[in-house]
Amino acid sequence: GQPGQHAVEHAELAKTCGDYTFVGELHMMPGQPPQEMTGTAKRTMIMNGYYLQEDFKSTFMGQPFEGRLIHGYDTINKEHVSVWIDCHSPYMTISRGNKKADALSLVGMMPDMMSGNLKKTRSVVKVEDQGKITYSSYDIAGGEGDKDRLTMKITYKKQGAK
Repeated sequence: GQPGQHAVEHAELAKTCGDYTFVGELHMMPGQPPQEMTGTAKRTMIMNGYYLQEDFKSTFMGQPFEGRLIHGYDTINKEHVSVWIDCHSPYMTISRGNKKADALSLVGMMPDMMSGNLKKTRSVVKVEDQGKITYSSYDIAGGEGDKDRLTMKITYKKQGAK
């Protein structure tokens, strides 16, 4: 991968471009029912086709919520890198990872909504077909034998898809 060359991973990201609606559930506290979230997302390729930008708009707990994802494939380090920013936090979540089986698995640090402390998270992105993407986020377990805890699941449906 020389600088200036596109990789197959860039083309894979480009296939997910479009306008989406989504339904999500946030599992904020173990044992509590999830909070529902709905909204829209627009996915476009930017910067000469090297990066996917997603503009995410929703209402959460009665408040408007906006986020932006910049996601690319680093051809030098051979890994996917994403940066997430939103209107509720001054912290940029930077995650890195690669495809495992048919899903993209990324690990990063993000603030815990309850404590404000940083926590290690894993995101799993699966493109089911041209019209559906699922995104799941997990808190990574700290201790031996602990299980990672699902914190969020979002199902995107491309507008105009069958």
